[in-house]
Amino acid sequence: KSQRGELSIFPKKFTVLSPSLCMMPRNKAAPGKDHQSK
Repeated sequence: KSQRGELSIFPKKFTVLSPSLCMMPRNKAAPGKDHQSK
């Protein structure tokens, strides 16, 4: 436990549960940017 009483976890193994290994885009497109080219 931490000083505030919160539990800390230290994972030893990480399992990806999503069916796709593609990462989601980090940056969002500016509003209206995609629609200007159409």
